[in-house]
Amino acid sequence: MKKIFVMMFALMTGIGAVSAQEQVTTENTPTTVQTDGAKEEPGKIALQKEVYPQKEEDGDLYHGLTKKLTFDRMIPVIRVKATVRDFRTETNMSVITEDGSFYTFNVKYADEPLLLNVEMCDFIHDGSAVNRPNNAMEIYLTELGSESPLLVRLIMQSIHKQDKREVKHIGCKRFGIQYLLKGIYTHNGLLYFHTQIKNASNVPFDVDFITFKIVDKKVAKRTAMQEQVIFPLRAYNYATRVAGKKDERTVFTLDKFTIPDGKCLVVELNEKNGGRHQSFVVENEDLVRARVIDELKVQ
Repeated sequence: MKKIFVMMFALMTGIGAVSAQEQVTTENTPTTVQTDGAKEEPGKIALQKEVYPQKEEDGDLYHGLTKKLTFDRMIPVIRVKATVRDFRTETNMSVITEDGSFYTFNVKYADEPLLLNVEMCDFIHDGSAVNRPNNAMEIYLTELGSESPLLVRLIMQSIHKQDKREVKHIGCKRFGIQYLLKGIYTHNGLLYFHTQIKNASNVPFDVDFITFKIVDKKVAKRTAMQEQVIFPLRAYNYATRVAGKKDERTVFTLDKFTIPDGKCLVVELNEKNGGRHQSFVVENEDLVRARVIDELKVQ
């Protein structure tokens, strides 16, 4: 009888200790208040949203501090990783974007960074607003000569937005795919080619590559020795796939050139894993009639 009483007493003591421990834990746990004024449940820790303000109220959050970027918004360009752990002095990092903007960032080591992802769209100035970031500085790139990279991007964007067909006789059509040259423009030593791919079939068209090359008209069998390849400097809205019953337009920027006598410019569009290749020919007389761009009317 004594043994049973001792065991029951010990069991009751253990239960009481657990309850006391749970009660102490609950009492010692701070109660936090959300931004909307509602209290959190006792025993749960919630971070204040003021630590890193956000506009979105939903989505995947990392401790409420940063939001993951979806794949369609990612452009894999730069990945930064510290080579030395716990370096004490602050350093800096410089980034030059395609539009010719130069950015400088102060960098210091952190085991738990406040921001895991930096979206450059938050820093890049698109020319449509007046509040330019205070750490941005416009630079000029050698490949674009004396033209501002920012202005080049705005010109391509304006050509694409206006969507005019200045050239109506250059293009090709085969196997339900049509490849057109809609316009040739010039400004400050650069040429802009406005092209369009139309897919009238139900099968998507995957673009493998597009080439610009000057070839001899009289040579039936062309070789690499007889071709002069011209590489585009920029491409706006470069189409990699054209779905069935859809069309896509691209604006290419090229350095100024002319076509010698007896030669022509051939623009070739090649399909990936397919045979619906397209090509059209541009003569020198088409090139010299390129439409001059008035930068004051660039939208």
